[in-house]
Amino acid sequence: MKLLTTVSLFACALSVPTPIDLVSRWIPDAITANDIVDKAPCRPVTFIFARGTGDVGNMGVGIGPKLAVELEALLPGRIAVQGVNYPAWGLGNLLFGNSGGPEMAAHATQALTQCPKTKILLGGFSQGGMVVHVAASKLGPGKVAAAVTFGDPLHADLVPNISNFRTYCAQGDIICGSQPFVLTAHGSYPNNAAEAAQFLVGGL
Repeated sequence: MKLLTTVSLFACALSVPTPIDLVSRWIPDAITANDIVDKAPCRPVTFIFARGTGDVGNMGVGIGPKLAVELEALLPGRIAVQGVNYPAWGLGNLLFGNSGGPEMAAHATQALTQCPKTKILLGGFSQGGMVVHVAASKLGPGKVAAAVTFGDPLHADLVPNISNFRTYCAQGDIICGSQPFVLTAHGSYPNNAAEAAQFLVGGL
């Protein structure tokens, strides 16, 4: 298992970013969200997402924006969204989430300081999944209502301080240890967005 995880992380490290134009809003096609950083009006729920290796913006272009849209549909006008502003570069995978975990935890702390009554939801894809693990370890019990990860190299590990946690590992996604390898598996997680959104909202 340790060898498989190491191989998976090197596969992440070799990922090549896709050149996609950056847009300024996260619904419906955007890849950047900064409600916490921009001190947007308080909402009952705050969703913080960590993108995967090589993804542009701070939400990525796949499951991150898709999950945010699904959450907005379930909680219209009641959710703030923030992407984690971390490098998400290839070699960051070898830090097992420490490249972005402190930043995600800081976003959550800032959200709770600015809006003490907001409920925190976390999500992460690929390297961003590991970011969730580290962030959760830095936040005390009861700070996060629910969390989800997708294609998470640490999918077999429990996430500390979060009782409502679910991880998605597609059949054939070697990044999270599923074999045999299927080329399209790691990019298939937008298909899980609606279910994951229901799970997150159920944890509120």
